[in-house]
Amino acid sequence: PWAKARPNGISIGSPGPGTTPHLSGVLFAERTGVNAGHGPLKGAAPVDAKVTGNARELQAVGTLKGSNTGYGENGAVNADTTINVSIPELTPAQAVVQADTHATFLEVGGQKITELTAKTKYGKSQPEFDATAKEGVRQLGAAGSVLFHPDHQEIHPGSLALRSDQIEWRTEPGSEAA
Repeated sequence: PWAKARPNGISIGSPGPGTTPHLSGVLFAERTGVNAGHGPLKGAAPVDAKVTGNARELQAVGTLKGSNTGYGENGAVNADTTINVSIPELTPAQAVVQADTHATFLEVGGQKITELTAKTKYGKSQPEFDATAKEGVRQLGAAGSVLFHPDHQEIHPGSLALRSDQIEWRTEPGSEAA
């Protein structure tokens, strides 16, 4: 339902045109009627994970180490992520995914960022984030959540801070940045 409800469609990433992930995405879009565009991925990001479980729960813990990774015009020289996934009662709607990421020398939206640290959590159909981006003496910190609606998405930063040299601007504790 979410993908079909997006007026501009969704983007499917793959290593390149004609690859198995690309063709699988095209097949998915055709069979489901979803409007999907292709976005080539760059680099390598091997995942090393241990999966455990029983008849009541599934757990996966591991790492993802990316090198020269990217999507479209955005990229990172290195990205290291620790992941933890749990699916209580083997019910995907109850899944909780947590990731701690550290990336260096990124280019995102045309901006060069020397370092990004992020903690993300997805549970109860709502992503939460706490991230800091650094470029020289400038630093931007944001924490909050993302809400998905059928026709739009909302980002709700619970805290926002901008630092440059010895100056810091931040939202009041407990307030929600608009």
